[in-house]
Amino acid sequence: MLVGKRRRGTDRLAIDTAFAAERRGLAGGRVDAGSKRRQPQRALDIAQRYGQKNDQALALGNIGAALNEQGENKKALPYIKQSLALFRATGNRGAVARNTSNLAEAYVNLGQ
Repeated sequence: MLVGKRRRGTDRLAIDTAFAAERRGLAGGRVDAGSKRRQPQRALDIAQRYGQKNDQALALGNIGAALNEQGENKKALPYIKQSLALFRATGNRGAVARNTSNLAEAYVNLGQ
């Protein structure tokens, strides 16, 4: 669900298309490690262009989760932290919980 101002249909379509491509690519493990980062990055770029905070947070969290999965936990931290801050600002408590878990996973994997 979008948070903030209502946008024109083409803006929403661009964001939805980017996230749909990400979901299609990630389903069933059909993508390589680079694609797991590129698709959410594309979604992030579009969400930032249109100022969609919830979508930005979702994309940042997905990039962080992909990095965690690839064992790049130190690189994942800034993405997860940014995602967490945005989700807190939008009041999305479920997403805050998921990202807190991802943050904890990264720290555990780093031995901290």
